[in-house]
Amino acid sequence: MGRARAVARPDSFHLNYNLACAMVKAGRTSRALELLSGALERAEPDGLRWIKVDTDLDSIRDDPRFQGHGRRRRGAVSSGE
Repeated sequence: MGRARAVARPDSFHLNYNLACAMVKAGRTSRALELLSGALERAEPDGLRWIKVDTDLDSIRDDPRFQGHGRRRRGAVSSGE
């Protein structure tokens, strides 16, 4: 995963978000959540809406760390909204 770290710029929503989706599919939940955290810091409203409905993230929606991201962004990501 060193390669993913090397290219995941903390200032790029799209790069961090897409890598997070790839990490979810690869079963790397912790890494996906790290990348998603970086993406959320820079997400515009459209990005937040996408996170709410993107089926790539369905397998981690019940993870308390994912839900914690939503609480920090005023509920924008939590699965219950």
